[in-house]
Amino acid sequence: MFERVTITAPGPPVPVSLRPGGTLQVVAPSFAGVGAMFELYDATGARYEHPYARRLELRRGLGGASFVPIGPWRVRVVGDDGRVAEVDVVVQAGATAVAEIP
Repeated sequence: MFERVTITAPGPPVPVSLRPGGTLQVVAPSFAGVGAMFELYDATGARYEHPYARRLELRRGLGGASFVPIGPWRVRVVGDDGRVAEVDVVVQAGATAVAEIP
């Protein structure tokens, strides 16, 4: 899903193709009263490291992330009280996927 490109400057041009991403909205009202964060895992179980946020936090049970690569994701919400909940979503290009955790 992710590729790293090495570019030497000066050097020849290196073609790079960027795929459009989507947006993820997390709705977890049962975590509204505690501190909580969410993590994303791809289909292989690898944790996604968001390029703009080290910790993806929920505030009052709501959170989100932009620039999420398209495809299937497992959203794992972890509360400061030790609770964990998961749901699967599919992010599509230019769209908002909603991960609802009751």
